[in-house]
Amino acid sequence: MTDERTNSNPLEETGWDHIKPEELINLVASKFCRTYSVYPYEKEDLIQFMRLRYFEQFNTARNNYRKEARVKTYVCAVLLNFCREFRRANCSKSIFTESEGIQPEITADGEGELSITKKMVLKYELKRLGYVFKIQGSRKPKVVVALKAYYFIDVTHIDLFKYAQDMDLARYFFDLFSRLNGPRKNAIISYLTKLFNRVEKKNSSEDATRKWVDRHIALVVKLLNTGGERKHDKETLGILMELKFADDK
Repeated sequence: MTDERTNSNPLEETGWDHIKPEELINLVASKFCRTYSVYPYEKEDLIQFMRLRYFEQFNTARNNYRKEARVKTYVCAVLLNFCREFRRANCSKSIFTESEGIQPEITADGEGELSITKKMVLKYELKRLGYVFKIQGSRKPKVVVALKAYYFIDVTHIDLFKYAQDMDLARYFFDLFSRLNGPRKNAIISYLTKLFNRVEKKNSSEDATRKWVDRHIALVVKLLNTGGERKHDKETLGILMELKFADDK
């Protein structure tokens, strides 16, 4: 009798479907932080970065897998490379600098048109912003609403319902946003404070809301700047937000 098990490859028995990325990300991040004495407040930024890069590079990493190690070992090695990339991330150069920024090129007929290369770069940055929102997990609806309001981009019924999970509340705060007179930051912070307190049943101050918004804008900008030659700031984030959500208007 032929033993069919002799032809099995033990490396194939632990497939990609059994990988728990969140568990491995936390495991590798914790070990990396201990090894290199990373400050505790930087660990969450590292984990967010690793999530982003994992989403971006998953297909590439899977295609490059040569079955020379267990899948779990291979994924940990990939994640460790992301940790090293995180350490180098602060040495980045802007794609929005004055000399290399995305500027309209004037054609013969006077119409503004982005070059093909810059369109590709911009498309990639918009896709990257989508990944940044995706890795926010359960916080994504709140972050999207906050940033859209901050940059005075139309906050839709759907945005508000995804956050509030209450149609009446969504309708009320949609009408309230539509009555704001222009992108005045104080009015927007006041609006967000009322929204957050109502949905989360809290009594936070406008100052606390302002700090929360500033902290999450800084986090999104930091994630956008990692893993390449880019140096986004509040202003370029605002441009990307307007382009990404242009269809909502």
